[in-house]
Amino acid sequence: NICMTGYLVWRHRQMIDRRLLLGMILPGMVVGTLIGYALLPFLDAALAKRLFGALVLWFAARELWRLRHAAAQPIRPLWLSRLLSLCAGISHGLFASGGPLLVSALAGTQLDKARLRATLVTVWFTLNSLLTIAFLLDGRLLSALPQVACYAPLLLVGVWLGERLHQRFNEQHFRIAIYLLLLVTGCLLLVVH
Repeated sequence: NICMTGYLVWRHRQMIDRRLLLGMILPGMVVGTLIGYALLPFLDAALAKRLFGALVLWFAARELWRLRHAAAQPIRPLWLSRLLSLCAGISHGLFASGGPLLVSALAGTQLDKARLRATLVTVWFTLNSLLTIAFLLDGRLLSALPQVACYAPLLLVGVWLGERLHQRFNEQHFRIAIYLLLLVTGCLLLVVH
């Protein structure tokens, strides 16, 4: 993930909304990630995974419903967006996946898909670098390296395919595809043990 997001951050660095990234997203996400990581040893992993699956499922279904009914996304007060960013960070620290909550936190911003993507991959690069250092220090990274090496070739295919699809999708279809993928992911998290 660090290799992929690092490449995408560099390639699309002009599209990053630095004011939003540094002013709202990263402060809450970094603090939240540290909190989530600290909570890991105290949580029942299976229950936490199901709760996270329910959250992802709810978020994806809500967004698909909103798109289907052309409901305008209400603009949130800044304090609520900051709170959702903190919660997204906690989710990222627990599951290495704070995306659904972060997207919800960014609702109402006027970012187009290219700026949203560039800003989000910067977040993931930053937070995953932080988690990787933590996993290296606590010993979890070394045992996972053989598995990482097996998946590394897929990274090149994934980045190439993702770049092609990103250029071809219009804004509406892009959002529908993301929410459908999240819907499937939420269902899988609820049923797979």
